[in-house]
Amino acid sequence: SVLAYSDASQTDATFTSTFMVNKKAMTPQAYKQYEAYVKKIRQIATKYGYKYPGTIDDYLKAAMGLKYGLSAKSIADGGLKATVELSMVLPPNQQVDPYQLGQYIAQLKNAYQISSKNLPEMVNRLQKLINATGISMQDIMRITGQVGTELGQFGIKGMQGFNIVSVLLAGMQRAGIDGPRAGIALREMIAGIGNLHNALQTLRREHIKFHLDLNKFYKNGHLELLQFFNTLEEKLSKIKSMSTRMQILSTLFGPRGLTAAGVLFAGSKKHAEEALQTLLRMHKITQQEYEKGMETIGRGGALGFINSEEALEKQANIQQRLKLMLGTFQNRFKALTGTIVNLSAQIGGLMAPPLIFAMKKLNEFLSLVHTFIA
Repeated sequence: SVLAYSDASQTDATFTSTFMVNKKAMTPQAYKQYEAYVKKIRQIATKYGYKYPGTIDDYLKAAMGLKYGLSAKSIADGGLKATVELSMVLPPNQQVDPYQLGQYIAQLKNAYQISSKNLPEMVNRLQKLINATGISMQDIMRITGQVGTELGQFGIKGMQGFNIVSVLLAGMQRAGIDGPRAGIALREMIAGIGNLHNALQTLRREHIKFHLDLNKFYKNGHLELLQFFNTLEEKLSKIKSMSTRMQILSTLFGPRGLTAAGVLFAGSKKHAEEALQTLLRMHKITQQEYEKGMETIGRGGALGFINSEEALEKQANIQQRLKLMLGTFQNRFKALTGTIVNLSAQIGGLMAPPLIFAMKKLNEFLSLVHTFIA
C-alpha cells in the first residue's frame, strides 16, 4: 500500500507540476476555467483507472504527454478519452508507454493541424492503419514529419491530409516497403506534384501519349489530391507497357519518388507483379521488399492506392474493437488488478502522514549524527 501510494503521489505531483500555470498572468475567470479543465482531466483519469486495464497513474501520464501539444481544454474535452481508447486496441507488439502515446497523438494533431473536435476521428483512422498493416507508431511518426510538410504546400491539412497519408502508408506497407525508405519515397513523390505542369510538358516533348488536365483537380485554388491519384491510377492502368508506365511515373514524381509511385499506382495483380519486378531490376527496392510485396499479392491482397484505401475502410472502427477487448478475461483481470493498485494507493495515503513525519525526524537525526562525526 505504501509503495503504491509512493508511486501514485509522485505521478500526481508530476501531473500537478506539468499543468501548473502562472496565476498572475491570467484573468481570474480564465484561471478558474483552466483549473476546471485540469480537475476534469483528473476525473477522467480516475474513471478510466477503475474502468479499464491500467491504473490512474497510466492515464495521468497519458494526459501529461498530450499536454505538450494540446490545451487543457482539448485534453479534457476528448483528447484523453481518445488516447486511452487507442491504447486499448493497439496490437500487443504495438503497445507504447502512456506518456509517449500521449506525445505521439499531440504531435500528429499538430503536424496535420487537426481540430480538437476531429481528434477521435484521427485516432480511429490511426488504429485502422495500424491494425490493417502492422506499421509501427515510430514509423508513422517518422514518415509523418517528412510527408505532412509537403502536403501543406498544397493547402492539404486536417483530416483530409491525415487520411491521404494513411492511405499512402498503407500502400507502401502492403508493398513491403517501410521505415525511412518509405518516408523518403513518399516525400519525393508528393514534392513532385508541385512540378506536374513541367513534367507533363516533358512527356509531350518525348512523344509519350499521356494527357492529364490538371485544372480539373483544383478546387478553390487547392489540389484535390485523392481525385488526382484515382484518375492517375485509372489512366495508367490502360497503358500496357510497364517500361512506359515507369517512364511516366519517373517523369512525374522523380527517380526517388518512383519507388512509391511504382507500387501505389499499380492496381491490378498483373501490374503490381510487373511493377515490383521492374523496381527490383532498377534497384529501387530490395530483394526482401520484393518478396514481402509478392507475398501480399499471393495472399490475394492487391497493391495500389485505391485498393489500399478500400483495405482501410474495411477495418473495424475503434468502438467495435474496444467493446471486444474490454470483454476478454485478461483485460477484465487487468482492470481488477489496476483497481486494486488504485485502492492500495488510497490506503497507503492514509498511512503516509505519520510515516512522512517519522522519516523527516529520522533524516534530521541522521544529519545531526553526520555533522557530529564530521
